[in-house]
Amino acid sequence: MVDTNRPDITPDLLTHRLQDEIHNAHQDNLNLSSTSSQLAYRRSKLESLNTILNDALMMSQIRTKLPNKFARLPILNNAKVQRFLLKIYNFLFKEQRTINLGVIQVVRESISLNQQLSEQTSNLENVLQLINGTLDKRITSLDDRITSLNDRINAVVDNCQSVSNLTVQRITAIETRLGITDRAIQFLEKNYGDRLRYSQADLAQQKRLITLLLEQQNKPNINTHAVTENIAKENDSADQTEKIQSPQELQLDVFYRALEDKFRGEHSQIRERLQVYLPFLQETTLQSCGDPIIDIGCGRGEWLQLLQDKGYRGLGLDINQVMLEQCQDMGLSVIGRDALSYLESLPDESIGGVTGFHIVEHLPFEYLIQIMAESYRVVRPGGIIIFETQNPHNVLVGSCNFYFDPTHKNPIPPELLQFMAQYSGFGTAQIWPLNPSDNPHVLENSDLADRFNELFYGSMDYAVIGIKG
Repeated sequence: MVDTNRPDITPDLLTHRLQDEIHNAHQDNLNLSSTSSQLAYRRSKLESLNTILNDALMMSQIRTKLPNKFARLPILNNAKVQRFLLKIYNFLFKEQRTINLGVIQVVRESISLNQQLSEQTSNLENVLQLINGTLDKRITSLDDRITSLNDRINAVVDNCQSVSNLTVQRITAIETRLGITDRAIQFLEKNYGDRLRYSQADLAQQKRLITLLLEQQNKPNINTHAVTENIAKENDSADQTEKIQSPQELQLDVFYRALEDKFRGEHSQIRERLQVYLPFLQETTLQSCGDPIIDIGCGRGEWLQLLQDKGYRGLGLDINQVMLEQCQDMGLSVIGRDALSYLESLPDESIGGVTGFHIVEHLPFEYLIQIMAESYRVVRPGGIIIFETQNPHNVLVGSCNFYFDPTHKNPIPPELLQFMAQYSGFGTAQIWPLNPSDNPHVLENSDLADRFNELFYGSMDYAVIGIKG
């Protein structure tokens, strides 16, 4: 605190003390943490500053006597000299007093503004405290709600996890049961599917036999011998599309269908192999003109299905009732007719082509000669013939694989089948080797190894392809 009763106070001392008070106040503000303590401290400091300013104001007034340090001068013992020097002193420091008064006024206004700001700050701090208190309560409430929600979420997650685990267990159990069921179905299809299909064909054939017998019995004066003769006549009729088979014949058809499945190959595999002939068909005009292609011994219908998918007209001939029904179920056009009698019934140059895949080895020599001759007659110019069979040049095929099918007559060398086609009129008939063996070859680089590989691992099939000029 500045002592105002001291007569030796100077402006410099007041200035230094004022600066020290302001500096100390600033430092103390930084050190005080409590708002209330800051306000109390600011008020005390402002009062101290006002006291200093009051002392400075008193110092800025016109002096009535010289400063004490002039008392040591002997000349000042004279009162007139003192008054003269005092006037001179007041005159010399007149401007300084004016400046000091202005500074004091500015400082006072600054202190006043500072007091107003302090009061406003205090009010704002009180408002902030209220707001902070309200926010603290709301934040506490929100924290409680968030904690409650977290607890509920954790409970839901636990429930979902337990449900998920239970679902996974059930799905696993269902998948296991489905796997067992699939394997059981595959086993049944593999072991009993064909038998079921063959049994259905057998039942259908027996139904036709019973129907025919009932019709014959309803006619008067018809004995059993007459019924048998009528059945035989219908079996021998060339125009009968679907002949009535005896149980023994049906049994053979069922057996041969199973034999095809065993040794011929999968349906998709055979269809893939037969695509090699599509480029030969594209060289003709069969697709644009719409002439039919007759497939002799159509079997399971792989070639007919491929023709249908590529936009060609195909008609299958076969005498195996089981295979015919399978083709009909696939939506293919087939009839149960003898190949030679059907070709003989067609007009000259009335079809686009004749094909036969693994059928010629089933036919007697004289019958095959007639098939070739009739094919040339009924195929129009530009039409095609394709006959595929097993290749006896392959030693394993000619000596063993050929006889897997007991209905095969004898292997036909490629050159012989080519000659038969050329002799019938297809002068440009060609031999196309097909389906080389997948068995490991001899890797030795020599003529003997090459010859051995050709004889034992060469093409297992071949085709004779001819275009009618």
